[in-house]
Amino acid sequence: MSVAALAQFDGVGKGDIISVNGTKAIVFSVDEYGHGTAMTIKALRGKKNLWCLNPKLLKNLEPLTSESGKVNTAAVLKYIDDNRISISDFPVFEWCRNLGEGWYIPSFQDMEVFVNYYLGNDQDFDWDSEEEFDVDAESVTPKQVNEKMLDAGGVPFMGNALPGAVTAVGVVTSTRTETGDVYIYQFNSQKNSFRFKAVS
Repeated sequence: MSVAALAQFDGVGKGDIISVNGTKAIVFSVDEYGHGTAMTIKALRGKKNLWCLNPKLLKNLEPLTSESGKVNTAAVLKYIDDNRISISDFPVFEWCRNLGEGWYIPSFQDMEVFVNYYLGNDQDFDWDSEEEFDVDAESVTPKQVNEKMLDAGGVPFMGNALPGAVTAVGVVTSTRTETGDVYIYQFNSQKNSFRFKAVS
């Protein structure tokens, strides 16, 4: 599993590599007003139970929205502070907080937008189906995005796009369902397919 963080900035374009307080990110979405959203080019990887080390600590945490990672992250950090829980029990959110002001863990829908940018998709997917979707083997976009991230000192989003790169098999979001499951982006390097799935 891995996780990346998002932040929002003005005066940027898609594909720009920006740096905020020493943290580099790639801009993947820009709205009609020039407000851009960027994802860190480095990720927190290689830890078990990234979201929370102890499930008992989550029993009073409300479900978290699919729409806004910023709202979700603020809610989790408030929950941690209000309940006097050590933030080290929530590795994803500790890592995000340490990035500084403005960074947040993407929601399900935030990650959908990044995946569409990353894959160069113009088509609509039924993300709620948990169906696996094939990556277009002809698309050069994933390779170009990963090369930009690598050139800037980051890591590739999906390892199959560049020879010898390590594949991230799951990317954690901040969206949490009413049953306590967390949505993750899953990539199957052998099938070259992906899906979003709620996991406990």
